Amino acid sequence: MIGKWHLGFYNWDSTPTYRGFDTFYGFFSGGEDHYTHMQSHFLDFRDNKEIVRDMNGTYSVNAFTKVSYAWKFFCQCTAISGKNLILHLR
Repeated sequence: MIGKWHLGFYNWDSTPTYRGFDTFYGFFSGGEDHYTHMQSHFLDFRDNKEIVRDMNGTYSVNAFTKVSYAWKFFCQCTAISGKNLILHLR
């Protein structure tokens, strides 16, 4: 999943990778600054569990685009494993 989760993150079990998504890149909450990725004086930009620190000044949609090499990945996944890939962009 890429984008804004906004469905709770008070513990890890409430986050996307514990709710059925294999990967997550984006915000756990809503209302972040789309350039600094800050909300209420904390950085809320994640790559799975890791905080993304190298995208300050990059507009969120551009950051999402950089990581969503989905078509190439989709082709590789279906060709190699025979499984489908669902990219959920919020």
